[in-house]
Formats: sequence, structure tokens, C-alpha cells
Amino acid sequence: MPRTLLTIVALSVASSVLAAQPQPRPTLKMLPAEQEALEAMLRAVLAHLPDSATSACVVLRGGPPSYWYEADSSLLANLRSTRRPVRRASECPATYDLMAVYRDSAGNDVTPRRPPGYVDPFWIQLQEQRLVGTDSAYAVVRASQGTLNRGYVCGARYRDAHWQASCWYAGMSISRLPPNVSLQLTSARSAEAWRYPPIG
Repeated sequence: MPRTLLTIVALSVASSVLAAQPQPRPTLKMLPAEQEALEAMLRAVLAHLPDSATSACVVLRGGPPSYWYEADSSLLANLRSTRRPVRRASECPATYDLMAVYRDSAGNDVTPRRPPGYVDPFWIQLQEQRLVGTDSAYAVVRASQGTLNRGYVCGARYRDAHWQASCWYAGMSISRLPPNVSLQLTSARSAEAWRYPPIG
């Protein structure tokens, strides 16, 4: 069976096809120990990633009302001592890697074009972060660059007056759209999508 690239065709697409600049989210408030543990785990994930000069944009999973939150400014400030720029989600540069072709109502290709030499940022999503007692923590982390996702499971322990973290690589997946992108359709009377077949 031939493999089919994902194509999205719509008769009427909103003028803003891609949300290149995400809207600011509320800041997730954490206990000092929880933030220090997350910082240690984030440092471990950042050390695993390629392209050390590429920006990393951090977003945190939390409860109502927002569910996704900005990182605290002090957490970001501490992470800026790493080799790569670390930003809040609302300040993340644009992502151009897509498994889709966007067309306007006249059939013109309106897919945003990557500038020469541009490298997409990493989106670092922390999920299921937990502080266990006073000296242990864990988190599930997804590091996405364009449509490629790397998964990590991280743990941290408080030893010798500071948090030490280790992260295990859990595998790779492909998304049809990057984590910061949503398709916005207006009066779409016809839209079709063909899914990528499973990898492997």
C-alpha cells in the first residue's frame, strides 16, 4: 500500500493559518522545593537535546483553570545558565515544520515558508510532575521540535543540599501538527486529511 503524505485542504481558511506567537498563559505557582526539583529535571532533559543553540520553550501542565501554564520567571532565569536560550511559551519563536499543506479559498498554497537557515525551537512540556515527600520528585517530559517528539521520564532526589536529577529516554513519536499550532478554519465546507501510517 503506498504511503500518503498528510494533506489538509479547505475551501476557506482563516487569514491567520498558524498561531506563530502563542498567547500568554498564567504562571504556575509551585513550592520552592518543587520548583528546584523541576529545574534539575529540566536541566537533565536540556542536556539530552541536540542543537544546543536552538531555543527551548517551557510550558507546564497544571490543574484548572488553565491546564497549561507559563514557567515562573525565576525558574527561567536559573535555566538561562544552560547552553541554549530558554524562553517562556508566549515568547517562543515560530515553528515551520509541518506535515500539512494549507490552501486558501482560491486554492493558493498559504503554508508559511521557513527562512533560510532557520531552526525550529524545542517545546518542553512537563506533565505529571509530582513532589514525593520532601526529597523526591518525578515528571514526564515531552520535548518537541516541529512534528518530532522525544519523550523522557525523569526523577530527582534531594541529596547533599541540592536536587540531582536523571532522565530516561522513553522513545520518539511524530505529530501531525507541532504543539503550538492549531488549524483554524472558517466556513470550511470541505476538508480531508489522510493520516500517516504507523512508523516501523
